[in-house]
Amino acid sequence: MEFQTGRIRWLAIGLALFIFPLVFLAAKDGEIMIALILTLIFGLPVLYLYLFCAKIKMSNQCLVAKYPFGEYKMEWSEIEKLAIGGGNLKVISSSKTITIPSFEFWSGQNRQEAIILFNNLISKNNVKMAGAYLALIPTFRASKNA
Repeated sequence: MEFQTGRIRWLAIGLALFIFPLVFLAAKDGEIMIALILTLIFGLPVLYLYLFCAKIKMSNQCLVAKYPFGEYKMEWSEIEKLAIGGGNLKVISSSKTITIPSFEFWSGQNRQEAIILFNNLISKNNVKMAGAYLALIPTFRASKNA
């Protein structure tokens, strides 16, 4: 089963369409410092959002998250904990972690089936819940197929 997190991409594009004209106007008026501050405060988060768009594949054996910066894979049997928070789902094992966008950002024809499969596999493998604070900062330590 495969789906995407395209809603994050659209959010990033919408924010960019709002922010970049402000940066352009500030730079055009000679306010380089304001343009730089706007870029740092708003431009970097927009870039982060865009880079966090993923194509996710799930099967009964593994979870694969493909990002612009790499592809990460974890077997369901390896997952020991799940942290949910800040719009992220973080699956954690003793040596690996993968952070994927939370359910509200999933899109595609298989969205509902993917949510059901995810929850079923988490329950089936007796995955424990971890503190939500762990999910706030995305981390990627898994089998990387870049």
